[in-house]
Amino acid sequence: MSVPDGRGRSMRTGPYLFGKARTCSFVRDLSWNLGKFVTLPTWRVGTLCAACLSLSIVSCGGGGGNTQSASSPAGNSFVRAQKGPFQAGSKVVLYELDASGQRTGRTTITTTAEVGLFVAGTTWSGATEAEVTGYYFDESSGTFGAQPDTLTGWINLPSAQIQYINLLTHFSLARTRSLVSAGQSLSVARITAFNEIRTLFNLKTENADALAYLDLTDGTGVWSVDNANLMLFSTAVMMAGLQQSDIDDMRDDIADDGIINGIAMPFWIRTAVYAGIVDLEAAKIRLETLPGVVDAPGFSTLGSTFPFWVDLTDDSDGDGLSDQAEVLVEGSDPLSSDTDSDGMPDGWEVSFGFDPLVDDASGDPDGDGLTNVQEYLSQTNPNASDTDGDSYTDGNELNNGGDPNDKLSLPLAITSSPGPDGETGFNYTYAIQTTWAGANFSLDSAPPGMSIDASGGLISWTPALAQPGSFSVSVRVTSGLYSTVQSYVLTTVPGNTGDINEDGKINGKDILLGERIVLGLMVPSAQQTIRADLSADGNIQGNDVVMIQRMALGP
Repeated sequence: MSVPDGRGRSMRTGPYLFGKARTCSFVRDLSWNLGKFVTLPTWRVGTLCAACLSLSIVSCGGGGGNTQSASSPAGNSFVRAQKGPFQAGSKVVLYELDASGQRTGRTTITTTAEVGLFVAGTTWSGATEAEVTGYYFDESSGTFGAQPDTLTGWINLPSAQIQYINLLTHFSLARTRSLVSAGQSLSVARITAFNEIRTLFNLKTENADALAYLDLTDGTGVWSVDNANLMLFSTAVMMAGLQQSDIDDMRDDIADDGIINGIAMPFWIRTAVYAGIVDLEAAKIRLETLPGVVDAPGFSTLGSTFPFWVDLTDDSDGDGLSDQAEVLVEGSDPLSSDTDSDGMPDGWEVSFGFDPLVDDASGDPDGDGLTNVQEYLSQTNPNASDTDGDSYTDGNELNNGGDPNDKLSLPLAITSSPGPDGETGFNYTYAIQTTWAGANFSLDSAPPGMSIDASGGLISWTPALAQPGSFSVSVRVTSGLYSTVQSYVLTTVPGNTGDINEDGKINGKDILLGERIVLGLMVPSAQQTIRADLSADGNIQGNDVVMIQRMALGP
């Protein structure tokens, strides 16, 4: 048979409605079709037969025109179930509703024909809830869904226009019931629910009955922009992989207060993100492979602009990653700024090459002594040991009063280097220099007799002639709460070398000087005294001269 397709044309609907396509021979096939495709109580058959007769007369006489929605043939109320369009044979349960929108207990069961079309019948008149369960056409893939889904909606019987069950009617019905339960009259609740859905989805129409007339296969009618919007949302739901439970969470979230701000937020954001990458023109082409679908809406129907509910650049959790990046690239949670709960925001982790799904707070890839989470807290670069390039590691600066992000703010540090060697009998000194003035100096470890000027930082020590060897020295510099330590090994060598004249050689000149000192012919300097005292007894005697001779002349 043929029914209007929403644009004033007739379309075939297959054997389920047995009309014009069978040359008006519906009476001959009535019992076969009822038995195979329609599950009704026996006493309903007469009613449906009368409906079919009326439909056949209209179909044989030609299709009607369309202004806002396609017309139903006289005496019948046609409805289409769309998520995508439901597959033929999907189960439809109609519930009669009372004045408060609650079910009265009267029901009718039927099934859909092609492209989700079904006859609502004339068992009762007035408000009716339609519940459709079955497999639906997925515009994003061009196939039918793998799992059956259920959508509901509010329709009026009888209706001269084709009505539609879709995702928006699914949400609106639940919100209407919630408002009625809260004390609103049914008429006011329906208008309130429509206005909230209209705002949430940026619909253009102001007609409170419009949700039941939006057709995602119609890209040319007066509601074509809203039809395209519905198609965009429906396709995005499928691309986002939402299941029935997720859709129902959206429904329940909207039912609560007319917006999505609770349990369904993850599904809403995921859908809004996928809407931004939907190829609506490709979805349009796939829809137009279905029987009778000729001018489905595409992106151009929307004016080549997205409605504002589509998530293109939002960063819902403020972590520096857009929702799109979190959903489509990183797999992180767009509602949690720190998906892996490691103390570092997802955006910060991604910007430095870390995985926002793995706890890597304790890592230190740059070896500067700061963990990754410490680098985040100090806003330093976890991949650069010296963020500000002042020659001090970030860990050193942070631990010693400097600012690792300010090249002019240095940590408390010792900038001088000690002399590592000394000679016994000779005074060893080391003047310590630091980045901060006014620091205090102390020795944590030192050889016996070594001292340090607490305010000036000068180390002084004269090792005895009998003190050659290696000695550990550790000097501490303190200023306020901060302190730093420099440790080194000081090696002393004998100062009593026998080279009395310090010309780098031990020869006859040194022998002669030794003899003159022993004979009292000259008074040695303090330095000459140390050089000549090979016995290290504090005196220069003949035995010291003999040892110098042996060193000069050999054994």
